[in-house]
Amino acid sequence: MSSNDDADDGLLLLDGDNEERSGGPHPYMTYNALASSSYAAGPTFVNAYFAKQPKKDPLKAALHTPDSEAVRQRQGPAAAAMLQCKQALSFAGTDCGTPMSLGPTVAPAEKELPEDDDLTSREIEDEIRKMMIQTHSAEGDDGGSSLESMSESPQELQRIGRALTRCMELRDKYMQTSLQRESDNPRNYKQWQIYPAPPPPGWHSSSKKSTPDVGEIFDFAQCAIPGDDEGYSFAMTEEGVYAVSDSNGTVFTSAPSIREFFMDLDFLIDTISDGPIKTWAFRRLRYLDARWQLYVLLNEREETAQSKMVPHRDLYNVRKVDGHVHLASAMNQKHLLRFIKHKLKNEPDRPVIVRDGKTLTLRQVFESLNLTAYDLSIDTLDMHAHKGAYHRFDKFNLKYNPIGESRLREIFMKTDNFIDGEFFAQITKEVISDLEQSKYQMAEYRISIYGRSADEWDKLAAWVVDNKILSPNVRWLIQVPRLYNVYKAGGQVENFEQVLVNLFRPLFEVTKDPSTHPKLHVFLQRVVGFDSVDDESKPERRMHKKYPLPRVW
Repeated sequence: MSSNDDADDGLLLLDGDNEERSGGPHPYMTYNALASSSYAAGPTFVNAYFAKQPKKDPLKAALHTPDSEAVRQRQGPAAAAMLQCKQALSFAGTDCGTPMSLGPTVAPAEKELPEDDDLTSREIEDEIRKMMIQTHSAEGDDGGSSLESMSESPQELQRIGRALTRCMELRDKYMQTSLQRESDNPRNYKQWQIYPAPPPPGWHSSSKKSTPDVGEIFDFAQCAIPGDDEGYSFAMTEEGVYAVSDSNGTVFTSAPSIREFFMDLDFLIDTISDGPIKTWAFRRLRYLDARWQLYVLLNEREETAQSKMVPHRDLYNVRKVDGHVHLASAMNQKHLLRFIKHKLKNEPDRPVIVRDGKTLTLRQVFESLNLTAYDLSIDTLDMHAHKGAYHRFDKFNLKYNPIGESRLREIFMKTDNFIDGEFFAQITKEVISDLEQSKYQMAEYRISIYGRSADEWDKLAAWVVDNKILSPNVRWLIQVPRLYNVYKAGGQVENFEQVLVNLFRPLFEVTKDPSTHPKLHVFLQRVVGFDSVDDESKPERRMHKKYPLPRVW
C-alpha cells in the first residue's frame, strides 16, 4: 500500500450507509454470536476490515440475493451471514442441517465440488467476510488523524489503518532515501567480486584435503585496492549530513530536513505508544498464530512427505544463518573457560593490561583476584544470561564480564587493548573454524564502533585483516551504542557533530579513495549493515521543542 488511494481500498475505509446500520445491534457484538469464542471472533472481525476485497466471482455473486439483503436490514448482519451460509451449502447440493457427503457431489450447474472440505469452508468464510465488509463499512471520514483514544468502532479501525499505512509508507520512504532496497545493494549484482572467493560446493571438489585454517588462504597483497574517484567530493552540511557532489556542484545526496525527520519520528513514537493500536497488533498476532497452527494441523503430514522426497537435504545440511550474534558472546561458556585456562597455563607471564600505571601479567591479574586456574568453573564465570537478566539491560551487560571483572573482559574480549586484541582474535578464529567445519552454518557477528575517536574504524579493520579473521561463513554488522550522554559527561567529545564525523567521515574517505584506508576497504566488503543499539526499555522523550543542530547539541 504505497499510496492513500490504495490504503482506502485495502483497509475498507469508506463504503456503506450508517443509517441502515444504526437500527440493528452493534456489529461487533453481533458477529461475536457467530463464533464459538471471543478468541475466534476478534481476529476474524478485524480481518474483515483490513483484508482486501477478492475479485468478484459470478458463481458466488449468485449468493447475494434479495432475501439476504432483506434479512440483513431486519435482523442484522449475523442473521444475514447465517442465511448466506445456508444458501452456499444449498447451492452445493447440501442442506445446512445435514452433514456434507464424503463422495463427489455435482452442483446443479454440473460443477464438481472440490474433494477438500476445507476449501468449501474457506469459500463460505469468504462469503461471510464480504458480507461483513458491505455491512460495516461507512461513508465519510470522521475518524480524525490524531492518535487519540476512541471506542471500538469502524471509525477506530479506520484510524488504526491509516496510522499503520503511514508507518509503512515512512519505512519505504527512508529505505529508498538511504538506498537500502535489494536493488540498491551492489552485492546483488553479478559483477560483485570479493577476495578470496567463496569455496566451491564440496561435491564438485575432487581434493580430499581437510578444511584450511581460518584466513589461511588470505593474502592482503592480493587484494585489489582501487584508486581515487576523481571528480566527486563530499562535505558535511549545516544539518550534520554528509553530501556528495560532482565537480559542477550537483548534489547527489537526498536527505530529509531535521524538521521533517523529527516529525516522522514523533509520529512513529506516538503510534508505538497508542493503546488501541497495541490492542489491534496483539490481536492480529494472535490471529496469525491461530492461522499458523491451523496450517500445521492441515499440512504437516503432506509437508513431511514432501521433505522426505528431497534428495541430499535435511536439517543438518541446509545452510543456516545465525543473526544478531554479539561477537563477545559468540563462544559458549565452556569454550571461553577452556581458553582462559589454556592461556593461564601456557602464557602466565604475558603482559596483558596496564592498571594505575603498572603493567600486569596474566598471572598477576589472577593473583589480584585471588583465583587460580583450578578455581575457575562455569559457575565461577557467571556469564549465563538467565531469567534474571530479562528486561534488565544493566544485568545483561554485566554478563559479558567473566567473574564479574571488567579487566578480564578487556583482556579476553576486546579488540583494542594492551595486546591489540590478540586473545580475542584467537578465540574468534576458533569459533569460526567450527562454522567452517560444519560447512552449512553461517553467522552475522556484531561488533561495536562508538564514535569517540576518528581512528576507531582503522583499528577495527586492522584487527580483522591483520589477524585474518576472514571467512566465507561470516559477515559483520556494525552496531553503534547510543552513549553520547556518557561521552559528553566524560569530556570525550564536545558536541554531537563530533560523533557523526568520527562515525561517517572515514567511510566517505575510503569510498572516494580506498587507498587512504586499504584495510578498511577490505573489511567493509564483508560488512552487511549498521545498527543503533542501547537499552530499548528506556522511554523515548522529546527533550527539546525544537531540536538543535548537531554542532550545538
